[in-house]
Amino acid sequence: MQSSRESVPTEKLHPSGMGIDSDSEIYWPPPRTELHRATIQLVNLFCLPKDGEQRPRYEGRRGECHNWHRSELSGLSAPPNSRNPSSCVVTISLHPIGGVCAVSKRLPLPKRVEAETTIPASSPANGLNVSFDGVSVHCVAAEPHATFLHIGVSNGRKEVAYETAVLGRLRRGHRVFLLRGVLGTRIELCCVLVFISFGTERNLWPTPRQVLHLLMNEGVRPHDFIESGESTPFLLPGRAELSVQERMELAVSGRRKLVNETCNILKAEMGHDVETSAWRELSKLRPQAVTTAIALLEARVKQLVSQAPAWYNADAKLMLGLTVAINAKTAVSSWPKGLAVLQERCGSSLANLFEVKAMTVQAHDKSAGPEGAYGACALLVLGSKLQELILTGNRLGTAGAEMLSHTLLNNTTLRVLGLAGSQLAPNVATAGAMHICLMLETNSTLTKLSLADNALDGKDHEFKTALHRALQRNRSLVDVDLRYNRNMGWAGADAVLDAKAPLRRVNLLNTCVGVRKAQQLAMLDVDTLCGLNGDDTKFLAANMALDSGDAVLLAAELSGNGSRLIDIDLSHNQLRDRALEALTSAMQGSTTSLRRLAVVGNFFTEAAMEKLSNVARLKEISLDLSISSQASE
Repeated sequence: MQSSRESVPTEKLHPSGMGIDSDSEIYWPPPRTELHRATIQLVNLFCLPKDGEQRPRYEGRRGECHNWHRSELSGLSAPPNSRNPSSCVVTISLHPIGGVCAVSKRLPLPKRVEAETTIPASSPANGLNVSFDGVSVHCVAAEPHATFLHIGVSNGRKEVAYETAVLGRLRRGHRVFLLRGVLGTRIELCCVLVFISFGTERNLWPTPRQVLHLLMNEGVRPHDFIESGESTPFLLPGRAELSVQERMELAVSGRRKLVNETCNILKAEMGHDVETSAWRELSKLRPQAVTTAIALLEARVKQLVSQAPAWYNADAKLMLGLTVAINAKTAVSSWPKGLAVLQERCGSSLANLFEVKAMTVQAHDKSAGPEGAYGACALLVLGSKLQELILTGNRLGTAGAEMLSHTLLNNTTLRVLGLAGSQLAPNVATAGAMHICLMLETNSTLTKLSLADNALDGKDHEFKTALHRALQRNRSLVDVDLRYNRNMGWAGADAVLDAKAPLRRVNLLNTCVGVRKAQQLAMLDVDTLCGLNGDDTKFLAANMALDSGDAVLLAAELSGNGSRLIDIDLSHNQLRDRALEALTSAMQGSTTSLRRLAVVGNFFTEAAMEKLSNVARLKEISLDLSISSQASE
């Protein structure tokens, strides 16, 4: 058969009623609403060799190949004999690489179909010119370009001739299949004349993944599924329809095989990576580096290959598990590269990195990226003296945060971790911060943590729950910085309010906690809610987009007995009357040392400003106040 330039009809994804979720595009084959149909009408079979006769065709477009091997591999010629012509039966079958397929002599397709059918000759013992009375065979496939058509001719005892083609490459009209002998060599003059037409059929058969989705998420029972007539074969030649349970087992075994192959590939790649010069250099300084790295990767991989069958059925868990394993391999194999990044940023030799107790990797013109986190992990795992790690402004992302969190689960040396502006939550997702929260549940050494300016989203239910649980279960965290996460909302405030961690210093500025939550936070027995040190005398926050809730938190600082603030600048923010009320009340306290307050460029009413002015005159406080708007709350 010659290749066809005729395209297969376009097929749509996401068949209605199949119960498939939005991430189906990442799986192959995808679900199809329509199946490609190629109808093959058998017209005649010509010149089938008799028993004992051999007519190999050595010439033709690819005839040269017969001269490159032993002649018996292509078949030897045998002349015609006096025997009667062969009686023959034609078999048409489909062999898919993926996707559902079926072969049937009638339409619409029956519920129980197979991928193979036979067509006897209309008259026996007539192999020289066989007629089939125009019998048509409908070949249906979801993935025609990944499905092979096999046309075989048998003489009643064995197959004596055949031809194969890709179903999606057939061309419409009268066509000829030039048949081959059992050794693959074309048979001189032997061919099948057919008429080919195309069409589409509605796909009523769900994929194995759709079956699992219906059974797990739609409340469909296997018994109901079978009775509804929607059970479908996973078609192979000569196989009858498989039950739902068999389909589920087949799907699970396929997924487990995928996981095993992925894990084996990861371990093999790691074995090659540790043979590089960078790893040899690291091994000179830390001889246990290679064995430790391989052991870490094998531990992560082992979690994947030893799961219960139900785990492989859950798409989200399976994809997350594979992603974690791949990220772990990337992180561990990148230890030398990450250490090189830290060397460049710190201006230190590799040997000195392992002796440093406090490390600050600031992002200036270029971010350290995830590699910076990988290098820090190498230091922590391979026995450094690191107690303080500041990665402010470096784009660690989800991958860097994940590996760093996993490393810190059982770490007993690091006390301070700064991840401000590390893009832990890109594109509103909070995956990186989720890993940090999970680490806090078990880590018992970390005392100070900064997650400021990471676009953490308190509306994300999973992150909100993880943060709340982390601060309830952690028993070592004293200082936590969550400022500049404007989407945090009440999530941060609620987590701090219910925390059982020994928190003394909290920074919730610019997290939109609201006035009511801020008033509740002000009742907590903590040293600060604004991240202030006890000896701070100035709070300069002009043009910081602070709201009234932030002003209430600051007012709690002024009301404290230990406040030494003498200069506060809240100019050009988003403060309203309730902010002035809180500040006025704090200023009336006898312990305040405030001498200057600037609130110009906010949104106050005249009544609120007059009350504040009276208190300021009484306390001899310099007041910078002007009207920006007459809008009141």
